[in-house]
Amino acid sequence: RTAYDPKADSGLVIPVDYRNIQSNWDSFQNDLRATAEFGLLGDHELTLGVNYAQFDTTASWRSNEYLFQVLTQPSPLDLVAYDAAGNPVGFVTDNGVLRYSSTLLAGRSSIEQVDLYIADTWFITPDLSIEAGLRHTFSDGTGVFRAPAPFNLGNPTTLADNAALGFSGANVPTAIDIENTSWTVGANWTVNDWLGLYARASRANRGPSEFNLIIPS
Repeated sequence: RTAYDPKADSGLVIPVDYRNIQSNWDSFQNDLRATAEFGLLGDHELTLGVNYAQFDTTASWRSNEYLFQVLTQPSPLDLVAYDAAGNPVGFVTDNGVLRYSSTLLAGRSSIEQVDLYIADTWFITPDLSIEAGLRHTFSDGTGVFRAPAPFNLGNPTTLADNAALGFSGANVPTAIDIENTSWTVGANWTVNDWLGLYARASRANRGPSEFNLIIPS
């Protein structure tokens, strides 16, 4: 090993994660809608619909933490402990690795989502229209979180493997059952051939994802 002085370069060193991510997704989605046009104080275009979706996921995230130079093409660094005589007595790192398996997340999930919606475009005049829509969403899902635990991998010369994360053998069941309602209202007015005015107000909701089941809060 060669001693490294950060002052010769940027003056800095940095911990960096090297991640391995594996994911498998299966999904099905279908949308059924009906649209009708009719006259009532103008012309209307009314849409009723239902959307169904199912998402199945199996995923895992694992990372090792390294110590690197702050350079364009950096090299990994070892952090060494010396005694008073200048002899190495141990390593914080192991060939640049600060911590083996510093992150470990894994599990599986299955989510079903049903959306019921209605939307209407009301053409009051050829130049003025109002749009309104309402959507109610049902989300139901189950999953399993594979709980991690720290393990000592047994190398007495380094601290890098003292708390490597591995699977504890515990599978934690997770579940969600959520409903929310979104809406939107907008207006469009063509004032003349060169000027138009448009306004919209909406309320949106972010539904659950597979990560809410695989990585429980």
